[in-house]
Amino acid sequence: MKAKLAGLALLSGMSLAASAASFNFIPVTEPGNTVLQSLGKQLTMEVTSGGGDNVLFTFTNRGSLESSISRVFFDDAPSNLFSSFTVANQSPGVQFVMNTDPAILTDASADPYRFWATESAQAVTPRFVNGVNDTAEAPGEFLTLSGILNAGKTFADVVASLAEGPPTQGNLLRVGLRAIGINQFNDSGSASFLDTGPGSGPTAPIPESSTYGMLLAGLGLITAIARRRQSGH
Repeated sequence: MKAKLAGLALLSGMSLAASAASFNFIPVTEPGNTVLQSLGKQLTMEVTSGGGDNVLFTFTNRGSLESSISRVFFDDAPSNLFSSFTVANQSPGVQFVMNTDPAILTDASADPYRFWATESAQAVTPRFVNGVNDTAEAPGEFLTLSGILNAGKTFADVVASLAEGPPTQGNLLRVGLRAIGINQFNDSGSASFLDTGPGSGPTAPIPESSTYGMLLAGLGLITAIARRRQSGH
């Protein structure tokens, strides 16, 4: 009985872990630029299930390269996963609003990317101040956008769509960012990014904090039962 309970706890923990996936970004402005490649690795999007028909996209900017996420773009026209997006949560100092007329993601509107924004959110002016900044400027800043799924669509569909295709594949959900205030990058100080495709993302599913405890508890109970059985022989 205890072994069964431990197994259930372990499976439950694994299920919770599968409800989150983390992605980084690659530059479409000067794709070969090493500074922008490094910056893309510190720009993170965590996709989690909000329950029911709700999917949450949380954006962070944690690293040593000074920058600020000023805009977020969704290209959902080909996949048609979502009916709408809203700003669900943002840390103190971050102030985003949904854009009723989604702007074009610079450098990604033509071949080879063909990214057409169906939804976008932007930081309120001044955007550098109200964007999602790096840890040196403002530790712990984040932005969470909420997407409402269309009927028949699931969280698993969203993660699969993000993970299965490269940024140039136009029949999948893609997410783009605009970063500004990049002091280490030329003189323009701004660049566009797309979520990573196969080979560079997504990272392994991220267990939620409570999941770690459930996993460890389940593994510990299974180990204890196995040792007890061995000592009985």
